Amino acid sequence: MKKIIYSTFKDLPLTLSFYESNLANSNKPAIIYFHGGGLVFGHRDDLPESYIHSFTQSGYPFISIDYVLAPEAKLDQIFLCISHFFQWFEENHMHILHLQSNEKILFGRISGAYLALQWAKRINVNAVIAFYGYHSLFHNEFLLPSHNFQKYPSLSETLVSKSIQKKPMVKTDLQRYLLYVFFRQSGTWVKNLTDVPKQLDTYSLTAHDLKNLPPTFLAASRSDEDVPYSFSQLMSRLIPKSNLLTFDNLPHDFDREVKGEASQESYRKLLLWLDNL
Repeated sequence: MKKIIYSTFKDLPLTLSFYESNLANSNKPAIIYFHGGGLVFGHRDDLPESYIHSFTQSGYPFISIDYVLAPEAKLDQIFLCISHFFQWFEENHMHILHLQSNEKILFGRISGAYLALQWAKRINVNAVIAFYGYHSLFHNEFLLPSHNFQKYPSLSETLVSKSIQKKPMVKTDLQRYLLYVFFRQSGTWVKNLTDVPKQLDTYSLTAHDLKNLPPTFLAASRSDEDVPYSFSQLMSRLIPKSNLLTFDNLPHDFDREVKGEASQESYRKLLLWLDNL
């Protein structure tokens, strides 16, 4: 694995992790991965290495990238960072990464799936992989206090606000998850993603947008307590060449345990789908 700084944001280095394909002379598209965390917490290397190796052993180069996090940065700044990555990739995929083409597949989990879907509208990509994701910020579960998150012990703003920094960040520890929980409990998550409410239209996909997306592999649990399963259902109906893998009675991030039955099934079926594109 190689770490490469692809840009900076206010003097903060933006880094990518690059895993070469294990197959010599493979011409398969690179998989570009966006990490999850509600755009508030997490880090680019959150995908278990066994999953990454399943891609590289099948001939797919794998790249995970930094992007700045909210609320220190807002959606327009998050998207600016990602645009810098794609510009870097177009200019350097051949002579730095030694890839034969600039073809790419966008992959994300949760908010990372949201980013993958957003960018599939904006640039030319071969396919999208969206694990328990969403395509729009216009949902009462996001805009109002979340019933599911209110089942947890109530968090105080004084407690969680200590994790908000004065400077932007690209990586947080797990304690930052409490800030996300507070945002969802209080119905302020979306408000903390942008200072300009009208921007939500820019950063949400419409039914028309979905109908024009490339082939998309979707995976979600009906009992997801974080992201409504209805998002994946709707996307599977509207995206022309989509494949929805559904699980019952499993938690939101059902692939957390790499040796779990659902995890093994998910990535096995995903790789078969990719190889048949």
